[in-house]
Amino acid sequence: MATLEDAWRCAPGACGNVRSLQVDPHSTATRLRTRSRGALITSFSAGKEPILRMIQVLTNASDICGLGPAWNQVAERFGSPLLRQEWFASCAEAFCPPARLQLLVARDGNGEISGIAPLALGDLEGTETLEILGSSVLYEPTGLLYRDEPALEELISATRAINRVAVIRRLPLGCPEARIFERVWRGRSILTVQAAPASPWLPIGACWQEFDDALPSRNKYDLKRAYRRGQSLGKMETEVLAPAPSDVEAYLGEMSRIEATGWKGRAGTALSLDNQVGRFFRLYTQRTAAANMLRLGFLRINGQIAAYQMAVEYARRLWLFKVGYDETFSRCSPGMLLMHQMIRYAFEQRLEAFEFLGTEAQWLRFWTDQVHEHVAVRVCPLTARSLAAVGKDYSRRLLRRAFGDTPNQPCAQ
Repeated sequence: MATLEDAWRCAPGACGNVRSLQVDPHSTATRLRTRSRGALITSFSAGKEPILRMIQVLTNASDICGLGPAWNQVAERFGSPLLRQEWFASCAEAFCPPARLQLLVARDGNGEISGIAPLALGDLEGTETLEILGSSVLYEPTGLLYRDEPALEELISATRAINRVAVIRRLPLGCPEARIFERVWRGRSILTVQAAPASPWLPIGACWQEFDDALPSRNKYDLKRAYRRGQSLGKMETEVLAPAPSDVEAYLGEMSRIEATGWKGRAGTALSLDNQVGRFFRLYTQRTAAANMLRLGFLRINGQIAAYQMAVEYARRLWLFKVGYDETFSRCSPGMLLMHQMIRYAFEQRLEAFEFLGTEAQWLRFWTDQVHEHVAVRVCPLTARSLAAVGKDYSRRLLRRAFGDTPNQPCAQ
């Protein structure tokens, strides 16, 4: 029987600068060698016939763009724009300094992509962590990409070679990632799976009028009053655009102007003031416009923008990323009026759902009580440095809870 070491020596290109990482002879052997475009982890099954599986570790943001079509083929089965190449390429360029990217790409024996773990190095009490790229800034639901569970297990097994505290936020409840993380890291880490903030969504039925008629009487009253007040200010118009990439920058300029003069400007979260998030949305809107996914909704009163929404239409769902309104028109609740019309658009386009994203908020309960549940997975390898960092973080959280200081969670909206 060929040994794991024999298999490594026989692997194509196995000679060269090789450093040994953690090896478990009872499951998967792993070796790592440096390449100019990152690293290559080569896995072998422990069966009678060693099977070569390649996992690339990409560290340059530019590498993500080269994976575009193949990346999106794997992402398609999940039906979420938050897992597509446009999202993560924009995250890498906006949030990930050089050499912080740790993107794992699994390939099958034919060289085709079978899984992607879009990871990056973060920080926890001065210790490097692994996290989903962009998740600590945008805090949107996320996950790994895989063609099947064996590919997912290979990806998660490869995180053992990187050997950092892993903080994986807002995975879908019931997803296989949490179960496989637990199996792969059993005996090598302290692993916790905890509830994470849910994201609201609205199922879209067949008839807009039935939905509108079924709204609670208080909501109907509020809407009628808002429409009446808006009409008293002038001509009201709503439009939903699918802009060309060349037009996106001008629309973003209008949105930024509105944000900067309102509460987001005072809070320092307006696109024009938050350089990182502003850069992300400039990149992301350009890419989604090129893919004909971007949708911009506007409510205008006498030709002036009173409210806007930035969304993506994908997999028969409308995904909402940003909302804003001009406080000059606050008396007529322009944000609520535009939301009413955007939901109507989803019905008219015969979509399946309206995904509000973000986290639960009181104003969203006006429209829905449906949520997607999420969990967070934290893996702490049994090393002194990792345990010390997690201990400091846990102590800090206890102090904040004791003194009522709950930190705000990042949110793109």
